[in-house]
Amino acid sequence: MSRTMSGVAETVRDVVDTYKEARRDRDATIVAAVEVLGQKGAAEASGLSRRRVRRIVAEAEAAARQGDLR
Repeated sequence: MSRTMSGVAETVRDVVDTYKEARRDRDATIVAAVEVLGQKGAAEASGLSRRRVRRIVAEAEAAARQGDLR
């Protein structure tokens, strides 16, 4: 039983890690798209709100200032 639980926990961890990586990749793509398409174009292309796109860009800028280039 404990092996089953640890296997499930490992699978959940893998799913979470994959999700986080995909989200980081998406955010990086959106930041790059803002430079080309502008905020409105990037929001429309990604299906996100302009507010969410602004937040993603602000988070990326803050991370760059702190030297955290994930």
